[in-house]
Amino acid sequence: NFISHKSILDIKDRTDIVKKNPIAFYVDSFDCEWLPFFRKQHRQHMCNIVDIDEFYCYCQDDYWNKKEYKLFKIDEIDKISRELLIFSFETVNGLCKYKMNEAIAEAIRRYDEKHCLKKMRLFVEDFSKNFDFDKEIPEGDPVCSKAIMYLKGLGDDKKNLLEFFEFLSSTFDVDVYEAKLILDEQAKKFYSIRNYLIKTYFSKKEIHREIIKKELECILAHEYKLYEYFVNLRV
Repeated sequence: NFISHKSILDIKDRTDIVKKNPIAFYVDSFDCEWLPFFRKQHRQHMCNIVDIDEFYCYCQDDYWNKKEYKLFKIDEIDKISRELLIFSFETVNGLCKYKMNEAIAEAIRRYDEKHCLKKMRLFVEDFSKNFDFDKEIPEGDPVCSKAIMYLKGLGDDKKNLLEFFEFLSSTFDVDVYEAKLILDEQAKKFYSIRNYLIKTYFSKKEIHREIIKKELECILAHEYKLYEYFVNLRV
């Protein structure tokens, strides 16, 4: 669960909140000098606040070393942030198998309603045939390409879903070994395609579309397996 605030000023005098609750804020990547998208691409980006004092917020970002914090003045965050999120955790005791099974069923319903498998099939067919460096790489920087960025995002999504299955395993003693294997393999292949395209672009070589097609078809086959796993999942 989370509570949304408009400004860091709402909690600047409440250091206890930061110590007890995960806090994050959204910024436009276009304004973040530490990101590869700085002055190149507008996209929503999230930073975490790990501590706060009278003048500064101590922040963590995936683009920095995890042991390093960046200091922002409180009024600076107030200017650049678009939304502040304060997260809270439900206790495990508040969860039950019935609620979890309901949530899983709802996730499947929404997945079906949005025709996700069909869209993924179309993506596999289109991407391997039509990906074009000239159209997809702005200003000669592949890291700022939306297509390249989305490949990383898809890989990250699979990694994040792994955490859900680890939670199911530890909380409800569910065997999630198969799902974890599938998600790990999908994440690796999304990252692999991304890295291949970046290297190919810089080496000025032709894209071997059969390589991309093979990797994407493997991801799609795993998606069908994961879908079946979800449909039959009960805690």
